[in-house]
Amino acid sequence: MTETIQSGPTDADFGRPSSVAGPIAAVRIAVGSTNPVKLESVREAAVLIFDREAVEVGSVAAESGVSAQPMGDAETMAGASRRAREALARLPGADIGIGLEAGIDEIDGRLFTFSWCAAVDGAGRIQHACTSRWELPAPVAALIRDGLELGDAIDRVYGRANAKQQEGAVGIVTRGRLTRARPRRRRWCWRWRDWYGGNEFRMQNAEVRKAVEAISPFRIALGPEFDRLAPELRQHYDLNVGQVLVIEGGMTAWNRLAFAQGLLSFMPVPGADIPVRVEHRLIADADGAWGLEWRRRFAHPRRPFGSYTLTKPARRPGPYVIDFFNQPATIGLTLRLDIEDGGRALRMTSDGPQYAVLGRRLLPLPPGARLRVDALERVLDDGGLASEIAIRHPLFGRMFGYSGITRIA
Repeated sequence: MTETIQSGPTDADFGRPSSVAGPIAAVRIAVGSTNPVKLESVREAAVLIFDREAVEVGSVAAESGVSAQPMGDAETMAGASRRAREALARLPGADIGIGLEAGIDEIDGRLFTFSWCAAVDGAGRIQHACTSRWELPAPVAALIRDGLELGDAIDRVYGRANAKQQEGAVGIVTRGRLTRARPRRRRWCWRWRDWYGGNEFRMQNAEVRKAVEAISPFRIALGPEFDRLAPELRQHYDLNVGQVLVIEGGMTAWNRLAFAQGLLSFMPVPGADIPVRVEHRLIADADGAWGLEWRRRFAHPRRPFGSYTLTKPARRPGPYVIDFFNQPATIGLTLRLDIEDGGRALRMTSDGPQYAVLGRRLLPLPPGARLRVDALERVLDDGGLASEIAIRHPLFGRMFGYSGITRIA
């Protein structure tokens, strides 16, 4: 049986009774949209997850029941859910109804776009997944604030026609490096793994396993051991796509090389009890690889400062991640993860290659130039997070570090 996508609105019956109880010969998917980009994203995910010969995709021009340009997670998710239910109801014989809805979110005065995906089966079970969020260019954001939909704003700014049914906003802005279908496909791989990853359907190849595992780099590194961590640490290091976690508290910072702070922007300005706010989220780079982004802001009374880190899976097996500092990145450090105190603490120490970053190139640093990192985060009895971070250099000794207590806001 071949994979098929019906190109227009249809109520055609797939011709077989709907069932998800036990192994079946084919997966019949009803998508609540006729947009070819959305259909392709569902098709690619389904082909990866299920046997290539056992995928059928049908389309329905379903109504979202929300505004033409949904704003925020709640409205966007509601639109995806209604499309999924209508698609399943209008295509008899379908096993799964799929709805996809693009939305806009405002964070700190900036507009971001994202998509919610919904899947519902004949028993009424529904699952949701969200893509990563990325900031819209200022001219596009201005038109959306004036009342235009995202697709129309993209067409006007970039001189396109109906871009939303082609490469979409993400493809245009990244000049084709990231297609509109790719983030949706990765999220569907993860969601379908959770729902149908047991005996009913078969995951097909290594690309699927990589896609469904590439969520949190900390979960990848620690594997099953990740679930030994205390709930507060799991919440800290295992975000969902689209989630923004905020941590606030106070830090004492020290810096023996404060004179170099202007050259190395991730170095702190010394001070005691400095208010700190950390925002982190799961993001995808231009190649579709996932990482945890950390944006720190220290409200130093004399000289406020910030730092940026992106944590990604390390290029070696085992409990390792790699931290890239600054934006754009200038240095990458491989860190080993060790669970301590029965899961109430996570230690990160430098162990392995370190790199100078030049654009997309990683230049290995010689052992004599590598920084020594020792970081420990521990859960307190009241649920707070006590952090200690120290950076050393083979030549300069102790360079800088932080210590303090924060809480998940």
